[in-house]
Amino acid sequence: MLFCVDFNETLEPDLVLLSATDTKIASDGAMVRLRNGQEVIVFMEDSDEQGQSDNLVASGVVEANQSSG
Repeated sequence: MLFCVDFNETLEPDLVLLSATDTKIASDGAMVRLRNGQEVIVFMEDSDEQGQSDNLVASGVVEANQSSG
């Protein structure tokens, strides 16, 4: 699954918040139920110094939030 995220809002250097709930809308518009261990690709639209598209892309695995609060 491919999801748009904001890499400026990382929780840790290698931890991105996908959703405050158990679902997230994928880049194709489909509502996806997130589950532990699910492989995902995340991206953020970006551009280089000349204004050319230079999107940021990463892959990872879904982990449930274990923090309290």
